[in-house]
Amino acid sequence: MQSERPPLKLAILALVALASLIGIVLGQEPESRQPLEPPDTSSPRATLQTLIRLTREGYGYWSSPKGRTFTNMAERTAVGNQLSYCFDLHDIPPWLQDNVARETAVYLKEVLDRIHLPPTNQIPDVEMIEKMPGGLPQWTIPHTEIVLVRLKDGLRAGQYVFSSETDERARDYYLRARHLPYKPDATVDLYDHFTSEPGWLIPRDLIRALPEWAKARWGDQTVWQWFGLVLTLLVAALVMFGTYRMGGSFSGSEAGVRYYLGIVFPVLAMLVPGMAAYFLDQGVFITGRLFIVVAFALDLISLGALVVVIIGVANRIATAVGSLHWFRPRSVDAQLIQLAVRVFGVGGAVVAVLEGGRYLGVPLTTLVAGASVSGLAVALAAQDALKNLFGSLMILLDKPFEVGDTVKIKGYEGEIENIGLRSTRLRLGSGHVVTIANAEMASLDSENVSRRAHLRHKSLIHLDPDTSPEKVHRAVDIIRTALQDHEGSHATRPPKVHVSGFAPDAVTVSMTYWYHPPDATLFAVFNERVHLASLAPVWRVYDDALCQLLGAGAAAP
Repeated sequence: MQSERPPLKLAILALVALASLIGIVLGQEPESRQPLEPPDTSSPRATLQTLIRLTREGYGYWSSPKGRTFTNMAERTAVGNQLSYCFDLHDIPPWLQDNVARETAVYLKEVLDRIHLPPTNQIPDVEMIEKMPGGLPQWTIPHTEIVLVRLKDGLRAGQYVFSSETDERARDYYLRARHLPYKPDATVDLYDHFTSEPGWLIPRDLIRALPEWAKARWGDQTVWQWFGLVLTLLVAALVMFGTYRMGGSFSGSEAGVRYYLGIVFPVLAMLVPGMAAYFLDQGVFITGRLFIVVAFALDLISLGALVVVIIGVANRIATAVGSLHWFRPRSVDAQLIQLAVRVFGVGGAVVAVLEGGRYLGVPLTTLVAGASVSGLAVALAAQDALKNLFGSLMILLDKPFEVGDTVKIKGYEGEIENIGLRSTRLRLGSGHVVTIANAEMASLDSENVSRRAHLRHKSLIHLDPDTSPEKVHRAVDIIRTALQDHEGSHATRPPKVHVSGFAPDAVTVSMTYWYHPPDATLFAVFNERVHLASLAPVWRVYDDALCQLLGAGAAAP
């Protein structure tokens, strides 16, 4: 039994050691679990090895029996993101960097699989670079034009990447070297697997079942990819056109819920170009310059549709604000708020254009300079329109009149029917409509009849020159009594009745009174009642000639 103990102890110690080793291994994080760790590009050797490793990994996905699938999309995307670390992409738009990195890596890997590379120990690494006086600004693969440069600025300063000239000419390098045979351990037909296989949105078996002529290459794409491109663009155009047509017929006029829900159609139309570009990238898998041109055009269309959506939303918000119950729909305040909302909408559209242009790779300085030059040209060509616009702003801010007011201007008297951005419409008493530019409306003197605080009536009564003073006094007293505390009177403006003058042919009595509120219809009825009823006693005092004189009064505005 004693002879069995040592083996037993050894077995126990071995199990303990194995458990400890397993614990240590499990306690360590594998390299693949460091998603934020960038690939090694600290030297030309490290960058070359990173490029080769990542393209081999991508080749495994592209050439596998399943091909590009939804389940491995995250891994494939990670490979593309890491490949972008190997290239100088500062002049490539953000939306295109991953695509350019993948395609450039494929071209370079096809070249590296055919040409002779120096031994690994002769490719500079960190230790070799540290020993060099002044470091290593760049390194060129012997007997090639493939150059790796050291970044000087930014967060990745000191890292080595393939130069931008190498990125631009990678396709040319591949075309010049593709006749050479593959070296051992090469990723054979990497370019064909990368460009000819469909994305995860199209089943791979469906493409493999196509006839051989459909899989033949024409240019940088296969025949079925060309058909897929044309069909996708045609469907996208028809969907956008149909969506806008449906939106126009659904919205109708600026009233009701349908008008506000109609904005859904432009939003859907805005998404169509992006969906088409995604399908071409993840389904048909268009590559190369063709994808750049098509995707750029689709993004421009989507950006234009976004501008339409922003303007449409602003118009609907302005309409909704103007219809709120605490605003008079046609008041100046409502129109001022509506104008402000629309101006913000235009500003939002301008910001969208600037940001969208920057995202697509157009420099912000170019966009601003272009907008400034365009704005200057528009300003010079539309001086009158701008004058009217500023005139409308002055009217909306100063509020000399509002919609519904009766004004006198330029010899016209009518009711303000509409205050637009360019002109103001007056409805005359004859029913005719007069349109006056807002630049004139803001600069000319206007008389707002509707804002008067009262209506005034003034009559001159001419008595016979032979009328005795007693009868004149009695007539004045009768008129004063008739107008005392009359309908529409106001304490601050009592009626005035007095003898205003003597002439060889008449004694003039002036009668003036004010009527509140300034209702023209009620005022006319009151005037008639005053003349027919209140002045009747005066007629009884005097003879028929006096009655005729009393009827000679004239109303004053």
